[in-house]
Amino acid sequence: MPSTSATPGEDHIGFWGTVLPVDDPFWNSHKPGDRWNCKCSLSSNDKDLKPPKQDILKNPKNKPMPGLENNPGRDAKLFGSKNAYEQKAYGGAKQAVENLMKKLSNNENFIMKKEFNNGGKFSIHTGVDKKQNDYTAIKNTGVEFARMGKQVKAVPILHFKSNEYKKIYGSLTETKYANKCPDLLIDGKFYEVEGFKPPFKKEKLSNMLKRGLAQSDRLIINNTKGASDRYIKKLIYDRIKKGQAIEEVWLYEKGKIRLLYKKQ
Repeated sequence: MPSTSATPGEDHIGFWGTVLPVDDPFWNSHKPGDRWNCKCSLSSNDKDLKPPKQDILKNPKNKPMPGLENNPGRDAKLFGSKNAYEQKAYGGAKQAVENLMKKLSNNENFIMKKEFNNGGKFSIHTGVDKKQNDYTAIKNTGVEFARMGKQVKAVPILHFKSNEYKKIYGSLTETKYANKCPDLLIDGKFYEVEGFKPPFKKEKLSNMLKRGLAQSDRLIINNTKGASDRYIKKLIYDRIKKGQAIEEVWLYEKGKIRLLYKKQ
């Protein structure tokens, strides 16, 4: 179709009125947009075929400009590989882009909050509710695990049918924790952080274990008020004797964490 430009370029005038099948090879090399600032267009119709003249096709002045030689409708690329952005880029540009895309792919919807020299990292998903009662404990716990060199992500509460749930919690499928939303993903394993509603009473620890184990078999319990290790271990072993699966139990105390129990 003719250009809408007030001063159209002569290079495309010879192609105006061309009628060819949509799969004709012509379109691989010639199309609206293969010249910078081109304002020609296409339109589908059932008119008789009308190919362009051979002398127009062979004229080197009618070749696509560098970077516009591809057909975006077929290769889904806005620019061809000969565009100036790639041809004149500095030597490490391609690797830098690949590294960035890999990072974005691996951390989609996560924001890095802490990074340590030993490789430990703590990130928070943009969907995490920072107003929830246990948020401070979840954040501080995550940072402490990252300080140990672990890869830690604070993950959100999501509907189990959502695509985001499947991306984050997919490994829980076919387990007894399917459709659950534990608080932290640490080195590929889920952990649940359990707190209490003040005032603290050591008797509340039993409910904390019960709630936490409904989400994950790896727990982090807020013991800031300081119930004895002996008391908490007794609660753990009583549940194990009754057939409860428990892999790890960590204690969160005044901003720090320590391992209390680990399955041998």
